[in-house]
Order: sequence, then structure tokens, then C-alpha cells
Amino acid sequence: IVLGLSLFAFAGILSATGLHLLSACARAVPDGSFNVMADLTVPTLKVLADLAVALKCFGVGTSYLIVIGDVMPDACRTLFCSDDNPHCALDFPLSLLTDR
Repeated sequence: IVLGLSLFAFAGILSATGLHLLSACARAVPDGSFNVMADLTVPTLKVLADLAVALKCFGVGTSYLIVIGDVMPDACRTLFCSDDNPHCALDFPLSLLTDR
């Protein structure tokens, strides 16, 4: 538990530091996007900044899909299923394919 909390606190500190640096750069440069910042600081590694943003967006999208896939079956079963509905006995993805 202590190691987990320590890593959680360390990641939070790093995230806060990154947000602070990003806001400081946004105040210093009028059109402060990731692309402009990469072009001003290291123009040769501009593609690396684009790749980092794309990878982060892919990771966030994937995590949303995983969370929705874990939560939606129970939520749909609770909201839309009654005891006499035979489709509710099926697993969630299979119940989408059956005739209602």
C-alpha cells in the first residue's frame, strides 16, 4: 500500500509540474500549441511531439473504451432489464445481436 501511494503521489507531482510548465509556456508564447512549442524549442524533433500527443490520445481513448466495456453491461442490465425478459439472461454483446 505504501509503495502504491508513493507512486501515486510521485505521478501527481510530475503531472502538476508538467501542467505548471505548460501554462508558463502558454503565457509566454501567444499561439502556444504543442506544435508551436516543439517548433520553437527543438524543430528537428517536432515529429516526436506529434507522436507523443497521438500516443496519449490513443491511450486515453483506449482506457475510456475499457471502462465503458466494464461498466455498461451492468448499467444496461440494471436500467433496461426486467426479470421476465429472456434477452437479459444473455451476456451483453450477445444480447445486442439477438432479435428483440
